[in-house]
Amino acid sequence: QVTLISTVFFGTVGYLLAYFLNSRAKETGKEITKFSIESNERIVEIFSSIRESKVRNRKKYFSREILEIRSALSKSMATYNFMPYIGKHVIEGALVLVTVLLVIYQSLMSGDKGGVGVIAFFLAAASRIAPSILRIQQSILQIKVNIAGANETLQLASELEDKVVESQADPILNFMHEGFIAKVECKQVHF
Repeated sequence: QVTLISTVFFGTVGYLLAYFLNSRAKETGKEITKFSIESNERIVEIFSSIRESKVRNRKKYFSREILEIRSALSKSMATYNFMPYIGKHVIEGALVLVTVLLVIYQSLMSGDKGGVGVIAFFLAAASRIAPSILRIQQSILQIKVNIAGANETLQLASELEDKVVESQADPILNFMHEGFIAKVECKQVHF
């Protein structure tokens, strides 16, 4: 009975945690994906227009823009890294609460004789069940967070699936370098 009660109790706690954290995990995953893409786009944009950004003195603008995006990304990553600890503390708190309630119940119902054995059995069962429930709950959170990035990738893959990229390379490559002269000439150059 104690094992069944422990399993049902911790299963319910794990389910409630997953229920309340799932929507936040999905949102966090979308934010992480969005800010990662924006950050990478800005960095590529800077490298592709480095001359223009230097001539127009836009280094501060780009650095400020990237700093804002990376700060938002850091906040989302902090939320993602903090989420598993919520479950751990809730499950540990629930374990302490149920143990206290069980001690009170056993003290009132059967005195000191049978209560110690039931409590010891409950704690032994809970020490095996609670970590398993916690691992399942944390795995579900990781899946929910990473679904956003996977959806972006799968969407891009489906968009590119029908497009055929034609190769512009000559199918017969010539690797012979006979008659090659290693020099560069400039003719009729005017300024």
